[in-house]
Amino acid sequence: MYELVIVGAGPIGLFASFYAGMRDINSVTLESSDHYGGQLTDIYPEKPIYDIPGIKEIKAKDLVEQLYNQYLPYKDKVEIKYNQDIKSCELKDDYFVLNVNNEVIETKTILLTSGNGNFNPRRLEVDGIKECKNIFYKLEYLQKYKDQNIVVLGGGDSALDWANMLTNVANTVTIIHRRNEFRAHESSLELFKKQNNTKILTPMDVNHVRKEDDQTVIHLTNKESKEELDIKANSIFVSYGMLPSKNIFSSIVDVDMLGIKVASNMESSINGIYAAGNAANYLGKVKTLASGFGDVVTAITAIHQQLYPTKNPTFFSSLTKK
Repeated sequence: MYELVIVGAGPIGLFASFYAGMRDINSVTLESSDHYGGQLTDIYPEKPIYDIPGIKEIKAKDLVEQLYNQYLPYKDKVEIKYNQDIKSCELKDDYFVLNVNNEVIETKTILLTSGNGNFNPRRLEVDGIKECKNIFYKLEYLQKYKDQNIVVLGGGDSALDWANMLTNVANTVTIIHRRNEFRAHESSLELFKKQNNTKILTPMDVNHVRKEDDQTVIHLTNKESKEELDIKANSIFVSYGMLPSKNIFSSIVDVDMLGIKVASNMESSINGIYAAGNAANYLGKVKTLASGFGDVVTAITAIHQQLYPTKNPTFFSSLTKK
């Protein structure tokens, strides 16, 4: 029987795997895909990250590799298993029974680090989409887009991060957003506006797309003036957010629209099941990597105390649930 099962091997799960190993907790990490890194690997490998203490700027894929290298000394103590499909979770007295790939795994505690489930990019769904092969949902190998005319669809942080990176290699970069207001950080928007090869089109609806030689033509309508126009692009990047696919834990613990409701020690409504990172929600929660790493320290410390109540003194002023 394991002392801890960590669900998810994204950046928060990797740090949890390292920290569980450092605290000498007999653990295993279960990842549903065939690789580690989560969204930072699948969707945002080239995205610059600025909120890691002590690091001015780092690409998402490089941060993932550093987290994995940090974990490696404990790989024999905390194995990461890939392609793990958790089909059910059952509480038995003071431990849990997981049905994973039709095999049984028993554990005393669980730490959820994979949000409320797996995430997939929200797709552009308009006529003509199947014929256009240059529409992308992640940015990698930046030099591949050198001297191209690029369109980025979206108005959030990821859209602006992609757009700003592409200005360094592309001929032109155009952001098309359905609203006049942007959700991205003001500094990112101002940086984009200062470049001499950029354009912003708002508030625009994408009506349909069509293939024209090696480019895609995007047909737009201004939501206010109703004016219609076409814009051509060699490559189109869609940043419309992510869609969660619920996992089995969402039906076991208390959740709300923002995640799994946890107490100050990261424990959910079920004793022994904890959450950290974007999986967790509590009063004042800020969903950043920096806060997620802090959640892990809190959760692993609480789990260690639950497993070994007399081994170390508590670090919490109170473990009372909300």
